[in-house]
Amino acid sequence: MSIYRNAWCDLKVGKKHLADTMIANALRDHPDDAAGWFSSTRAVIAADAGDATQAIQAIDAATARSKERGTAHHQIAFNIACAYAMLNRPKEAVEWLRVSASQGLRNYPLFSSEPFLAGLRNDPGYIAFIAEMKTKHAVLQAMIDAPVPDGR
Repeated sequence: MSIYRNAWCDLKVGKKHLADTMIANALRDHPDDAAGWFSSTRAVIAADAGDATQAIQAIDAATARSKERGTAHHQIAFNIACAYAMLNRPKEAVEWLRVSASQGLRNYPLFSSEPFLAGLRNDPGYIAFIAEMKTKHAVLQAMIDAPVPDGR
């Protein structure tokens, strides 16, 4: 897990070559890629680099791992959504964002501001999804902000 997190940190701060090397080494050393952590990250790196073929191969590997487990972890689903967004495949991207949210990543601020999802900003499916997430976020935020009754 720390390899995955470190690679994402490198990717987010622009050290894409380091992230790519780290994930390539992880896939070499852990070819089983339990749950698809490394493959889904490889998909994002490849899509960001404009390598659609490698991105799709990595998405396929990550989804195969998820099927073996019976479900996709919310972060892996988010990674796949980001890759599809950068590949200009909005329908698939939004489908995977929905999987991510249904598996526990109900993060409206992330979904609405993630640079890897920028290509979706004008897509009707994404706009509808973001509207749903914003409404849910507002409800949860109101619960958090509600005063605690006396005696608790």
